[in-house]
Amino acid sequence: GAITRAIGNNLTTGHGQGKIVQVVFANPGNYSTTLNYNSTSLTPAAQLQITAKSLNSHFLIKWSAVHGRSGNGRSQVMFTKAYTAGNNNYADNNYLFYDHYGLYHEATNWKGATSYSYYDNGSTLAVGASQTYYVFLGRIGSSGTDEANNQRIQVLEIAQWL
Repeated sequence: GAITRAIGNNLTTGHGQGKIVQVVFANPGNYSTTLNYNSTSLTPAAQLQITAKSLNSHFLIKWSAVHGRSGNGRSQVMFTKAYTAGNNNYADNNYLFYDHYGLYHEATNWKGATSYSYYDNGSTLAVGASQTYYVFLGRIGSSGTDEANNQRIQVLEIAQWL
């Protein structure tokens, strides 16, 4: 009998719905900033590009680091899939995930291992198209320095068709 398209696609590509198609990762260098979260001068603490191997995949972004803060105050954490130098991704509502209290500290210095994840089910990438994910850190409030040491960023591509 005839092979349905869904079965035929699985036989030729091996990417069934919900299966991890690929994993890309990087270990960015240490990052440090004294800039506030609303600064248009912020640069990404980490970034990673992935090229889709499956149509309309979802992506799981994971970032971990030893996140530190010197001085009293709060630090933001933000994930985006767009970045233009000189723009404020937060004010433009151009972000996937944002936490105003990514790190809150009321002493002179704090460091701790942390990890954030975000599931991006809003991408509509064609096979061979690329997407870059970014992680931003930045101060809120009083003076001090935000830092991320021993960073790791991973992006998992998850197939969405049968």
